[in-house]
Amino acid sequence: MTRGIEQAILELRKEPEKPVVAEVDGLVIELRYQGERTADDIFDEVGAWEGETAEEVRELIHSSRVDSQDPPAF
Repeated sequence: MTRGIEQAILELRKEPEKPVVAEVDGLVIELRYQGERTADDIFDEVGAWEGETAEEVRELIHSSRVDSQDPPAF
């Protein structure tokens, strides 16, 4: 067990796949890296949107960006 959040984060950066247990202000906590979430991950979690599948929403966003430099309006 490590002491302090700073030390726990340093250990987590060394081995991101391994959870770190730390004591911070009398609390025992476990920190773990959850990986980076992409837009695809978020769309998969959200699921269909007003009848469109996640893939259809991705295509709408992609085509909007290809057609224009401005972000898509929702």
